[in-house]
Amino acid sequence: MVSNNVAQLIEQIESYASVSRPSLSSVLVQYQREVLIERYWHGFTATSYLPVYSITKSVVSALVGLALADGKLTLSDTLAHWYPELHPGLHARSVMIQHLLTMTAGFVPLANKPDGTLDFVSILLARQTAFPPGEKFYYSNEDIDLLVDIIERAVGKPTLDYAKERLFAPLGIWQDMPKSYRKQLWKTNKQGHIRGGFGLHLTAPELANFGQLYLQCGEWQGKRLLPADYVTASTSAQASGGYPESVKYGHLFWIATTNANRAAFFASG
Repeated sequence: MVSNNVAQLIEQIESYASVSRPSLSSVLVQYQREVLIERYWHGFTATSYLPVYSITKSVVSALVGLALADGKLTLSDTLAHWYPELHPGLHARSVMIQHLLTMTAGFVPLANKPDGTLDFVSILLARQTAFPPGEKFYYSNEDIDLLVDIIERAVGKPTLDYAKERLFAPLGIWQDMPKSYRKQLWKTNKQGHIRGGFGLHLTAPELANFGQLYLQCGEWQGKRLLPADYVTASTSAQASGGYPESVKYGHLFWIATTNANRAAFFASG
């Protein structure tokens, strides 16, 4: 039965790949840790690094979970805790890490892209109130840039190095990749910090490993990487969600229901 379903799915995928715009580059389907389908087109292979865009946010969520497991932060930490220099009355003082993870921080969106020579984090922290923290979902790349900065402050090292050590190495991501080249696989801002909302590059098998980690509730090869309760919360509805996927939202993961009425979660980029 499974083989018949796989054959039908392969046919559907091949048909879609022939007409999709933009062109489909790769599809990898796993079931119970077994690769059922793996297809590549237009010269791409299993070792091709592709931009995953906003899937980057879900990887940042995993890094928050690791820092939580390491006792470096809590989800109820306010930005005032991590930025004690914040002026009284600023909206940022009452925003918690939990709000950044669920896109409910309530900041007024930036009207213009900041000049690359300016202190990007200070600009983000100075944003005014659009709505109280936790009240409303608003999709924001910049809020995840704040999470990247908080992780760096919490763990005492560049977030990229922390990602490589605590997440990528166990999952076999970026194996044997020279450090100078790794920086090309996660885009940085003018200050040299990785972007939180986008910019990561992964291969299809590496991305599959990341998804499998969450399907195994944070365990990998018999060892716990992420707290089980954090994975459960991340893949459960924490906010109403909305644009761009029009479904509910967890901790930087989208939460949905399949056509067969089964609970599902996904990263989207």
